[in-house]
Amino acid sequence: MKQIMLFGLMLIMLVGCGQQNTNMPTTVQNGPSQMGDTALSNDKQTVTIAIPAIDENMDIESSISGELYDIITKYNNQSNLYQIVPVMYTSETALQLMISSKAVDIINWGDSILQQSDGPNAQIYAAKGYLIDLESLSKYNVINGSELLDVIVDLEKDTYGGLYTLPLSFYGRTLIGKTKYVGYQSGWTLSDVINVSKKLPEDMVLYSAITKSQFLELMLDCIINDFVDLKAKTIDFHNSEFYELLELCNNCFPGKLSDDMYSTEALLYVAPLQECAGIFGESVLATADESGICAIGYPLREGAKGNGVNLVFVNELSICSNSEHLEGTIDFLSYAFSTEIQKSNFMFSPVQSIFEDREKEYLSKSSTCTKELSDEAVGYIYNASSIAMRRSPISMIVLEEAEAFFNGDKTVEEVADIIQSRSEIFLNEQY
Repeated sequence: MKQIMLFGLMLIMLVGCGQQNTNMPTTVQNGPSQMGDTALSNDKQTVTIAIPAIDENMDIESSISGELYDIITKYNNQSNLYQIVPVMYTSETALQLMISSKAVDIINWGDSILQQSDGPNAQIYAAKGYLIDLESLSKYNVINGSELLDVIVDLEKDTYGGLYTLPLSFYGRTLIGKTKYVGYQSGWTLSDVINVSKKLPEDMVLYSAITKSQFLELMLDCIINDFVDLKAKTIDFHNSEFYELLELCNNCFPGKLSDDMYSTEALLYVAPLQECAGIFGESVLATADESGICAIGYPLREGAKGNGVNLVFVNELSICSNSEHLEGTIDFLSYAFSTEIQKSNFMFSPVQSIFEDREKEYLSKSSTCTKELSDEAVGYIYNASSIAMRRSPISMIVLEEAEAFFNGDKTVEEVADIIQSRSEIFLNEQY
């Protein structure tokens, strides 16, 4: 069977608008006390959206992504009833204050791959009851689960225990590797990775220019939920697969980087599946026979579903469960996920019909991409295994404690015991 190959490494960056729009309400950072400074139309009801910011000295236009900025601006221009007002939060404390004082209606979590370890975590907020399960809003005939890609809904429920967040857009990530060593089919286990690593030539590394801790972090972004079930409130780091992960990191990667590592041939690379042209485009299409490269995916636990592709959510949105402006909030989300807005997505739309239309549109214009290749390409998305969970609180516990094993101070079992204990304490504190 033909395989679709992906070449090159590309970083996805969301660029904010450079020029302030007078239709975009502005606010001073961090919270409800400054909301009186917001410029509003007197005849419109205010709906607030909390925007994450790295620095409290940043202005709102620098903190908000271009995608979300444009949507808010367009919405405010066309709505006669509601005005969306962004407010910044720079810490979990600031966001908690906004929620407790009912000063925020919508939370923007930013991008799942860029979330900070010391910032608020949507998984925890959902579990605490701070967020509305969007499936419960079906009576409003918006954000209907049937309108979303099944993979989005399924992974949301696996990750959050319900449909508590929605991305305005998303893209996929996969590991690509040489078929001579990884084969032609996506989906492999940590054991497979370990076996492959033992067969590599002396002048080839598993992954280029990365340390033990960095590779562990890369893996945890994708597979942390294999060991943590927040819905069931269970944790399991006492298993052979977690031990294998730590052993893999310790045996195949250095503790520190050196200059010569950047020129060493590597088996694996990360490649994005970022938008229709990025998957279907002639520049990235090739057969395995011609390229010798396969989209192998991230390693999975034994028996896990999917192909190992990891989805990165861009501009995740949630509704606060204590919002006092639910109708206005729903009106905005309905607009944000409408055909008019979603069809302009640079990356993939989570709305089923828009996703499918983009594929059809590309096929109609392409002289080289066949329906067979197209179907195989979107299969990478349809069969994705996880949502990127960048530096989640429990991932940070793992990274901190793993250093003792990497330094030779503790055994893998001893480290796993500490990680298990700390993670259980963390969950108990949160719940």
